[in-house]
Amino acid sequence: MILDIAFRVVPLGPIEWLACVGIGAFSLVVGFFLRLWPMPEAIDTARYNVEVKGTEAEKKALKKNAKAEKKAAAKGDHHKKKKDK
Repeated sequence: MILDIAFRVVPLGPIEWLACVGIGAFSLVVGFFLRLWPMPEAIDTARYNVEVKGTEAEKKALKKNAKAEKKAAAKGDHHKKKKDK
């Protein structure tokens, strides 16, 4: 049958196991350090008193977005979807 060739399973050798475990461990370490890296657009500037660098238009856009998010969170509809009528 043709599918036998496509779905044949062969056990991994010790070097392949070590390569898989090593890649997985490396990705976990990289992910941990990436989560420690601060992202300026994700920081709530009003809460942490952080100065945002950028043009005035960018600063206004960030403030407007933060206000809209707070307003949506206060309403409790930031995760709700609109129902179809």
